[in-house]
Amino acid sequence: MQTMLPIIFLLFFGGSEATSRIGTQTAAVRASNEYVLAENSGLKAIARVNPVASMVDETWFEIEIINSGAPGTISRMELRVPAEFEGGGSASNLIGLTQLGIPNPRGLSSIKNVLPSGISSTSTQAGVFAAHALRSVPRDQKVTARIMMTLDLQDGRRLQTPSTGVPISFTWAALTVADYENLRKQLLVLIDKVSPGPGLGPIVTNDRNFSPRLTLLENVRIETLLQDPAVAQVVTVDQALSVVRQRQLDHASPTEIFMRLIVNRWPRDPAVIAFFRDALVTRGNDAISDLFWADPWDDSFVQAIVKLAEDLAVEPWPTQPRTDPPSSLFGRAINVLDRHYSSWKDDATIPPRLSQAVLRFYPALLGPSTQASPGLAAPGSQNFRIGVSLLAHTHDPAMMRVLLPFLSNTTVDEFGLYSANMPYGRTPLRVCELAANAISKILGEAEIYDPWMAQSASRGGPYPEWEDWDKQNRALTERVNRLLPK
Repeated sequence: MQTMLPIIFLLFFGGSEATSRIGTQTAAVRASNEYVLAENSGLKAIARVNPVASMVDETWFEIEIINSGAPGTISRMELRVPAEFEGGGSASNLIGLTQLGIPNPRGLSSIKNVLPSGISSTSTQAGVFAAHALRSVPRDQKVTARIMMTLDLQDGRRLQTPSTGVPISFTWAALTVADYENLRKQLLVLIDKVSPGPGLGPIVTNDRNFSPRLTLLENVRIETLLQDPAVAQVVTVDQALSVVRQRQLDHASPTEIFMRLIVNRWPRDPAVIAFFRDALVTRGNDAISDLFWADPWDDSFVQAIVKLAEDLAVEPWPTQPRTDPPSSLFGRAINVLDRHYSSWKDDATIPPRLSQAVLRFYPALLGPSTQASPGLAAPGSQNFRIGVSLLAHTHDPAMMRVLLPFLSNTTVDEFGLYSANMPYGRTPLRVCELAANAISKILGEAEIYDPWMAQSASRGGPYPEWEDWDKQNRALTERVNRLLPK
């Protein structure tokens, strides 16, 4: 089976981070191989790659652009490095940005759109990002790749590699004992920066990076280091919780990587349980985001999360700083509770509390006569699909009466039909199938309709499978009518 890995190299022209170092290298400085990528109109691009590199290296890969003419505004830049590994597998993803000035989806774009005169280097950026992308590649094997690059300036100058790219190769080396010790020290330095201790206020941010207290490269580096168990073993439970607490205070991006570390190493540690019990009360919005990605669990969390869901469903929504909108936080609270349904299935007071919160957030589920609100979603829309799914997660039998009218609604589920995350070329689900699946979950049964198992069909129909589904939906309608109190 092939392994598909994205390799991301970002070019920072003239930035101070281009020469910064995250930690001291223990590996010996190795002479690099130089590859001329392209040369034209006073422009020249060179790649320098160490023949032997490892995760400990920060400057093992460098792309240098030499502009012997006047500064130029970059109108377009493309960079791809498809690679193959000696032991099997490949990397073929687009790397860098397809066009400068368009933010990277992960928020990693800090590229300036002017190419200055002289030499512009990507030394540290390329090495750190490449090491992050190669973190799961088996070590001590040869990697062969081709650099394909196009750089267009508004003055008409162009720098372009051959269409097949320029071949490069290097060995992704195993780490020595000294290397691991160095990487552990790097990790501890970064952890100290993320969580500087008491007495310092939060750095409230909307940044999607791991921590606003780290530079872009440090954010990438700490994720790389934490995903190597031999490096992450140096982290203590107190350090991990301190980082998570600071993340919550800063309202930064959820610390999925630290949460997985906590779950894997200290899932039932009393300090972890006490921490999240307090966080759900004092920093609920951020705490539920952490628990959504990976949750150390205790039954004592249930009431706090139910209360959080109820609070999020009340308008006007709280104006406290947060990384994510109320709809995301509300969905995470309901989903975390559903994952741990066994913790509250015997408490008959919780399902109706949750279902009422969902109906307040998604009033369209009550029918077209309800007043419009930020949670309103027409049947067939993505928000309607989300609302129906969350209603099922409440496990409230009374909600079958709310869902019953939708069993005859044949509006096509537009999200399922057009979303890239859903199957293409199959019979699409309709509102009635979404309602049927929700009722089945409330009844404690498996979903009836799986969009991935639907029959192949052309977009736009015809969909003969709907005829059979209609029969099943009518049968479910009769069953629900028998179950509901008169």
